[in-house]
Amino acid sequence: MKLRPATIIILATLFALSGCVFNKTLPKRVICPVPVQDCKPSKWQGISMDTSLSFRNVADSFYVFEKVKQINTVEDEWCLSFIDKKKAILTFNDENEQRIMMVRMISDNLARIESGMGYNLEGSIGVISAKGKDIVFAASYPFEDPDYYIGNSDLYTAELKDNMLVNIRNIGTNINRNRVSWESHPSFSPDKNVIIFSTDINPLKSTDLWFTIKMPDGSWSDPINCGNNINTDCDEITPFITNDGSKLLFSSNGHETVGGYDIFESDISPAFWQAIKKLDFQALKTGAFFSKPRNLRPPLNTEADELFPSSPGRIEDLLYYSSNQSAQMSKSIMGTGGFDIYVRRKTYSEKYLARTDQKPKPDLSIKVEEKKDIKIKEPEYIPPTFKLEGTVYNAETKEAIPDANITVREIKQVDLLKERELEITAEGKDIFFDAFKTKSDSKGKYSVELEKDKDFEVTAEAGDLFFDSFKIRVDKDDTTSVIKKDFFVPAQLTLRINFPTDVYNAPYKYALDSNGVETNQTWREAIDLLAKNLLQTTEKVEKLILIGHTDDAGSEAYNLRLGQNRVNFIIEQLVRRGVPREKLEGRSAGESELLERAEGESLPAWRKRCRRVELQKVLKKD
Repeated sequence: MKLRPATIIILATLFALSGCVFNKTLPKRVICPVPVQDCKPSKWQGISMDTSLSFRNVADSFYVFEKVKQINTVEDEWCLSFIDKKKAILTFNDENEQRIMMVRMISDNLARIESGMGYNLEGSIGVISAKGKDIVFAASYPFEDPDYYIGNSDLYTAELKDNMLVNIRNIGTNINRNRVSWESHPSFSPDKNVIIFSTDINPLKSTDLWFTIKMPDGSWSDPINCGNNINTDCDEITPFITNDGSKLLFSSNGHETVGGYDIFESDISPAFWQAIKKLDFQALKTGAFFSKPRNLRPPLNTEADELFPSSPGRIEDLLYYSSNQSAQMSKSIMGTGGFDIYVRRKTYSEKYLARTDQKPKPDLSIKVEEKKDIKIKEPEYIPPTFKLEGTVYNAETKEAIPDANITVREIKQVDLLKERELEITAEGKDIFFDAFKTKSDSKGKYSVELEKDKDFEVTAEAGDLFFDSFKIRVDKDDTTSVIKKDFFVPAQLTLRINFPTDVYNAPYKYALDSNGVETNQTWREAIDLLAKNLLQTTEKVEKLILIGHTDDAGSEAYNLRLGQNRVNFIIEQLVRRGVPREKLEGRSAGESELLERAEGESLPAWRKRCRRVELQKVLKKD
């Protein structure tokens, strides 16, 4: 069985799995030999899972396979790493980098982007494995070594504090062997004493699964191969240890495959964990604790590639994974999209649920006098609500603003796969929202009642100022009844569209907050809000001045051009939304007005904040 072109591309996409090294100053120039694999997988010959309607009609339970709604886009979505049953971290492609965002699970097949994540490194960040607040992750940019090589990936531990990765530590040189090796896809054991990961320790061989043990002094042991039951002459990647420690799931293009990379399941012997506790390295090196892997069968595995299995609980009930099965081959080869997050969820038939219903049954021996012609009216469902209240302030003077306009828009559940078809950029219309408006009172206070289990965008605008905005949602089972949220409306707006270092016309998907951390607001939404605000005050505004700022990397002349190009990009986006071009004036400050670097702030985070566009309104004279 030959490796398909799309399969070969996966090796490069997932942190350069081939192990080849690329020179930093000459991107894409291979300066190491391409590894030769003796990869000869067998063709899987088993029986697919029955998902037919006829089977569902007679079975007590069956599996449903579907894409997770709301988080899949035209970019690649790689993995959901669960913190608990309601929260997960999504690893996805944003332009040419892998990034992470915090995700909230609304239901088993519906998730929403909740916020960005802060971490003190720049470049691609890979799969995260979380056990409580303890994190292990892979990054392709060793932040202690700025002269990194493309294709390098190392393992790090960290702690999760809200939406920040703090206390980031390199796992050790005995694991991260050198500047050109590739260690990635870590998975924590339930007790956090074992990490199974994928690596190309032997760069002329395939990638294999290895594990390391936490030693009594807190260091990590030399890596140990998972053995020949797991590893083949093909690639084994994306391991996942189940929450009870009984199974290892992983992807491989070896063993018996349906096609490309398939997901496999191997039993972990209880003796493995006993040997771990005893630090019995002689026994652990035998590789005898993992059973022969089983293919998880179609329709989960397809002729495409299935990667990154994960679950917040029992894999028999819920199993998440990534697949490019619905992508066109050309898109996968070009790396322009195609991997989406799927879920396999166990569903019980209505007949089975009726049989196992434990509700008390009525005593049929008691006779109830029948009353004719009496219609019982079903109680009207009243959706749960919460109150959102606060005060609208002038961001500069900190004075309360009376009669400020408050706009509430419900965010519709539009699948992000349709984003480019329905994006607001084209027409400037409220495709995603149903809106209602109110005002702050004479003391600047406002109060609105919102329905739980829905997403809202709330915006405050005032007079000649700009606006302040945020997104909010309260789940229906949340007992919160009142949420206080103040607005601070600025006279000078800083538009933190998140541009890659040397790019001016292809922003990262999500805008930044004042700390340089991604928000859940896309750059298109940020510009939509700005355009709406400008269109409402066009008659009062003489002109709008846009000033482009860069970070300190590069020459002064180069940064002046880059800042101007970014301003021109924003101007074009505003014009597309109906803002008169003659009202817009742009200039570049380049690197001449860098922001002050906060104490303890990392260089990448500071540079992100510096890359911004500031806006000033020049009002007409009365």
